[in-house]
Amino acid sequence: MSHEEEVISEEISSELEAAEEVAAASEEAAEEAAEASEEAEEAAEEAEEAAEESEEEASEEEASSEEEAAVEAEESEEAAEEAAAEEQAADGETE
Repeated sequence: MSHEEEVISEEISSELEAAEEVAAASEEAAEEAAEASEEAEEAAEEAEEAAEESEEEASEEEASSEEEAAVEAEESEEAAEEAAAEEQAADGETE
């Protein structure tokens, strides 16, 4: 092999090695991107679950608040009826 052929062969080998390094780096980057995508998908699912739980809790709290308000209204109504009955009884005693 002549000197010129050796130089060309070395250049080709060098370029081939560089291309292999680029291919390996690209493959690694693709794997990392796929991993990041998977992690992002998992995070999105977790966020969706958290939002659903939050929505459920809000609905439960709202239902609980409505129930408490109904109980308080009923208690107020009973207290008003008792007060009216006592007033009526007091009026009956004074007559």
